[in-house]
Amino acid sequence: MRAQWISGTEEALHVARLLTYAARVQHADASYQRELAGWIVQRTESERSGAPSEALGAQGLGAVGLVSGATRVPDEAWLAARVEAESVLVLSTPDDGLRAQIDAGRLGERMVGSHPQPPTARWAPP
Repeated sequence: MRAQWISGTEEALHVARLLTYAARVQHADASYQRELAGWIVQRTESERSGAPSEALGAQGLGAVGLVSGATRVPDEAWLAARVEAESVLVLSTPDDGLRAQIDAGRLGERMVGSHPQPPTARWAPP
């Protein structure tokens, strides 16, 4: 597992390219859109569990998370500028298994809790 704070224009642009690519893929994936629609609830559907529809971004940084059919994927250059201006921590795992996802979540909690600002040097877990 690896943790890396994003710094500089080149790294920010690389992350923005990955995020916009993923957003476009999810936007075009009919199966993903059907599953996402099943998890999104309107305010009037309080008896159901799920993500409130207003929690989804329609544009900007929120638009690269859960991408619905109505989402406008942000411009790559705009997103890169936002990534560069923010504190962005990227966690990568050797695979996408459940254990790796749990370990990544735990590492993220430790990293963000111990580093309110991104460190100047790269950090790798022991």
